Amino acid sequence: MNDYYAILEVSPDATQEQIKNQYFFLIQAWHPDKFPTADYKQKAEEKTKLINEAYGMLKTSDKREQYDVSRQDSRFQSPSMQPETNIPQPGENFPNRLTERICSPRSETST
Repeated sequence: MNDYYAILEVSPDATQEQIKNQYFFLIQAWHPDKFPTADYKQKAEEKTKLINEAYGMLKTSDKREQYDVSRQDSRFQSPSMQPETNIPQPGENFPNRLTERICSPRSETST
């Protein structure tokens, strides 16, 4: 089970308005068109799906209440409910970071 609060980067006691605002912020930040390569676009699409899934569960008080109950039950059964962390963060300057790795001179060691 995914931790929808962690995916949306809000606390479990966040208001509906805070959840809604954070959802719109993350959807905009993770829009696949903002990423330069196909690999990053694919990862952004995966992250966007998770964000939509999380918001779908937390956007109404009824679904959120059901999720909170199931979350409490599963906490004692599953070892970790952390979201995937190997997805690049929005706003990172991927081309420059990659270019720096490729173009930077390697330090030569004398033997």
